[in-house]
Amino acid sequence: MYLNSLLLIFLIAMTSSPDDPPGKGPNPATPDELRAEFSSVSCSNEDRLLSVRALFERMGADPAEITVERVKKIDNLVIRLEGTDPGLAGEKVVIGAHYDKTEKGCGAVDNWTGIVTIANIYRTLKNHPPRRSIIFVAFGEEEKGLLGSKEMVASISKEDRAGYCAMINVDSLGLASPLVAENMSSRKLVDFAQRLAKEKKLPFGRAPLEGGNSDSSSFALKNIPALTIHGLGNRWKFVLHTSEDKPERVNFEKFHEGYLLTFELLLGVDRSPCGAFR
Repeated sequence: MYLNSLLLIFLIAMTSSPDDPPGKGPNPATPDELRAEFSSVSCSNEDRLLSVRALFERMGADPAEITVERVKKIDNLVIRLEGTDPGLAGEKVVIGAHYDKTEKGCGAVDNWTGIVTIANIYRTLKNHPPRRSIIFVAFGEEEKGLLGSKEMVASISKEDRAGYCAMINVDSLGLASPLVAENMSSRKLVDFAQRLAKEKKLPFGRAPLEGGNSDSSSFALKNIPALTIHGLGNRWKFVLHTSEDKPERVNFEKFHEGYLLTFELLLGVDRSPCGAFR
């Protein structure tokens, strides 16, 4: 197991439930908690949005806090977690993952792993919100050309873009230890993630996704610092977009590593000046 065993023991010992009271401190999910959300992965695109909503509700979201923003028949599910520092009002960080899948397979790796990651991070932070507001987004129609993320970015005025400190995108964890897709990520944010991973003793690698793309690109193209975390090994082409993309293919220890890196990166960005990654 690549994950430091002492870190894993600590996390298991400190695991909280979704209803932990404020004041205990944010505690990440365990591999078993992540695994539990794959017992009934929806293999139908028609049901995925409802499944995402149900997942966030299980993670403690009030139904009234969940909005579905529809543009051109594309549905993005959005939850806004308000920051605690009045001096940072107007500054925000986006964390997202696409929920749609291709026709083949159940989309367990691509990208239920991403959805489960951001939903569990919401669970952890809902009682311990960071300084800045966090926007959790489940993007629609990524597989058809990043359509959901493009529509979200298009709705942000040029004047408001400076208030978007960073965008963290999670796409396809659990086939290998976490990697950052350099060809669709902002350099300063990638360098920061690498330093943070070293500090936290978490696995980290850089690997472009040749011939691919993901929702971080929509933000980076509008000068909003963005990064995609994935967990794809050398044999990813035999799983993604095939009938083999099913829960049995997810390595939950590797998935947990990617989840932890995402969680720590979000906290690290929140501690940094908003313009640090431009």
